[in-house]
Amino acid sequence: MILKSWELGRKKQDTTYDNSIRYFKFFDSMHGCYAESVVIARYQMFTQVYFHKIRRAFDYHLKNAMIKALDGGKLPGIEAIDSFLRLDDYVMWNQLQYHQDDRDSMSIINRNHIREIYSTTEAPSQEDESEL
Repeated sequence: MILKSWELGRKKQDTTYDNSIRYFKFFDSMHGCYAESVVIARYQMFTQVYFHKIRRAFDYHLKNAMIKALDGGKLPGIEAIDSFLRLDDYVMWNQLQYHQDDRDSMSIINRNHIREIYSTTEAPSQEDESEL
């Protein structure tokens, strides 16, 4: 059987529609309990891992140390792909050790991070409210 071009597009749309129906039927048959679990798991990952205060402190140190370790903090471009591919953990660790006079590099090497980058109070002060 030879299908015409408009039939091919229709078949593709029907397949997409059938797959989406199957997807929603799966979650409907489970009464949404797995969908809720996925949302809660993602929320927990954000609050406990991605926004963790120590990880954010090391991000601060790493950003500043990379500026010193790389030329101006910029990765090699596409024209220098070989230089980019040579940058691995060992090369960067050696660069951090080379810059021992840098506070951020030594903080990463010695695992002695800053304790607080920025903090806010639980309730805004009168000055904060007036700025809004």
